Amino acid sequence: MRRLTILIATAMLIAPLPAEIAQLYTPMVPGFTTQAGTFFSPDALEGLSDEIPMGSSVTVTDRATGRTTTVTITGRLPELPEGRTLALTRRAFEDLGDSDGVASVDTEIVKEGTIRESDGQTGWYSFDLGLYSPEDAYALYNTLSANGLRPYAEIENEDVRITVRHVLAFRLEDAISRLRASGIADAKPEMEANPYTS
Repeated sequence: MRRLTILIATAMLIAPLPAEIAQLYTPMVPGFTTQAGTFFSPDALEGLSDEIPMGSSVTVTDRATGRTTTVTITGRLPELPEGRTLALTRRAFEDLGDSDGVASVDTEIVKEGTIRESDGQTGWYSFDLGLYSPEDAYALYNTLSANGLRPYAEIENEDVRITVRHVLAFRLEDAISRLRASGIADAKPEMEANPYTS
């Protein structure tokens, strides 16, 4: 009996996990935004899933072609045919080498997402970098822009307040790294409203 139990347990360990059925997805409505707040782009490496947390980085492997790509989950599934469990952009399907628009795939979460749809989380953050003289603000603004951030400048009396806005939760670490490269070492993120819904 013990041997049978061991054999069953071993078989369960080596049995492949059920594949997901991925569907090519292109929204019919222009300007579609995902629940994570990003504009859906067919050229982005993104996916939609009901089960995988938003913001997760997921490796997707096509069982037919053996090719792999990594996508970010940016929202929940739209209405798809029954049995389809993952929606992928055109770019992701191209990476998988699949032209049919439907594929049997294996998925693995590389990094779990941080966007929660409950507890009042918006999934969006900003950084208030403080007040600067106009000359210093101009220089910092240009440095932040050159480092791939989205700075904003607002006049307050004779000074300029610089902020970096619209940072998605799953891009916070990257934004903090870019701020450090811009000479800002101690900026703290603050939650902001979703710019696409507010």
